[in-house]
Amino acid sequence: MNLLFAYRAIDGIAGGIERMIARVMNEMVARGHTVSLLTWDEEEAQSFYSIDDRIAWHKLNMGHYTGKAGSMLRIRRAGAVRKIVRKIGPQLIVCFSDGPFM
Repeated sequence: MNLLFAYRAIDGIAGGIERMIARVMNEMVARGHTVSLLTWDEEEAQSFYSIDDRIAWHKLNMGHYTGKAGSMLRIRRAGAVRKIVRKIGPQLIVCFSDGPFM
């Protein structure tokens, strides 16, 4: 199965949600699934938790996840997310954040 996980940011964050995302994604890859991760992180972002090299991490690199996004940034992000989703063609999308990923 082709899976896409979506979350705002995991760059260097050692929280429980970030740990859970990494563990679930790593387990799904180990079970033979194709796994991608989509975040708003910047290009140089690094995960605190180990992520399998087979997981494709798509970093939007559009504004900082803690700041309030203006309408133009939200429109740009929406277009970028749609483009990535079309490219990946996931059978299932797992979102770990409410709001923009709904």
